Amino acid sequence: MMTLDRQQINGVVVKVLLDGPTRVVTETDGGCVLYAADPESAARQGVRSDVVWVRDDGWTLGATFIDASAAKSLWAGDWVAYLDLTTGEVYFID
Repeated sequence: MMTLDRQQINGVVVKVLLDGPTRVVTETDGGCVLYAADPESAARQGVRSDVVWVRDDGWTLGATFIDASAAKSLWAGDWVAYLDLTTGEVYFID
């Protein structure tokens, strides 16, 4: 398992701000993620990320506030940070 340091996490955040997350949660059921699409497909479905979770290998998952808990539950323990796109704040998970 690769673990990113804070400088690397900040680099991932910049990439997210420029290009969007790796995937975006587009479908959930009962608090579980059923599907996550690429950002372009998600946008065509009208789904825009409010938060983006950053995994320890640099992979990212965007979600609306409503689906943020379901997104977080995927790879629980592997997230190293999340970005609140509504405020621009980055929160590191220790």
